Order: sequence, then C-alpha cells, then structure tokens
Amino acid sequence: MNHEWFKIIFRDIVLCQAIHGLDLSAWFLDPRETFVNRGEIVEAFIEQELLCYSIS
Repeated sequence: MNHEWFKIIFRDIVLCQAIHGLDLSAWFLDPRETFVNRGEIVEAFIEQELLCYSIS
C-alpha cells in the first residue's frame, strides 16, 4: 500500500456531509448552486456505488 496516496472512503454519506459542512437548508432551497464545488460529496457517493457493485 502506498501511504502517500492512501484515502479514506466514507461509507456513510451523512457522515461525509457533516464532516464537509453541508448546509441542508441551502441544499433544498438552491440545489444547483449548492452542488458547485462539492466534489467530495459526489466522490463519496461514487465510491459507495463502486463498493456496492464490486465483485468480492
């Protein structure tokens, strides 16, 4: 394992949102504007999907 490139995968999307400071009121009122530069949340979702559908 390359420890310089080690990355934690958030398995709980709500925990990821809390750590990255998601403002739920802004999310519901203006979702397009809220998603700008929020790649970490999308990345966590995609990582979960990859884990879900990967062959174990």
